[in-house]
Amino acid sequence: NDTITGGAGADDLTGGGGSDSFVYLSATDGNAAGGTVVADADTVDGTFDGATDEIAIEDTFLDDLGNGDTNMDAAAVAQGAVDADNDVNISNSASANDDFADLTAVINAVGAAIANSTTGDDTLIAVENNSGTEFGLYAFEEDGNDATIIEADELTLMGVIETGALVAGDFAAIDTV
Repeated sequence: NDTITGGAGADDLTGGGGSDSFVYLSATDGNAAGGTVVADADTVDGTFDGATDEIAIEDTFLDDLGNGDTNMDAAAVAQGAVDADNDVNISNSASANDDFADLTAVINAVGAAIANSTTGDDTLIAVENNSGTEFGLYAFEEDGNDATIIEADELTLMGVIETGALVAGDFAAIDTV
């Protein structure tokens, strides 16, 4: 059982046997704010097993997401149904290609609309690639330009999770590490 924290910058996160927690402390774990370069994002490698492992969001960071508490609110969402009240929105609507830096494809996959969003709202969006082998994990921060749509400059690619499936139960809250 391992707790693996990458921190800022690109990190290769590898689990071992047992239950592993891959921890994110902030939206800039991986890329800097607004960054979408895949090579600058974390990689949670193919050792991730949704049956035993979790993507853990640190409590202080979690408090800034969704509805503003430290309870994990993750949900699978249909295209066009991203909700800023969720801490994590999981989209199994595969992106138009396998390039997580192509934000037009990412936005098209999840749908440009976002519900319950006001200036400064933050949420996480996990979107599956076209091949069904990876998910890109993005931090979304509403910039106040148009609170009803997702715009490219509001997304930061935090990490690429090498797995064919993510569900709400794969995300958890974790106390300060």
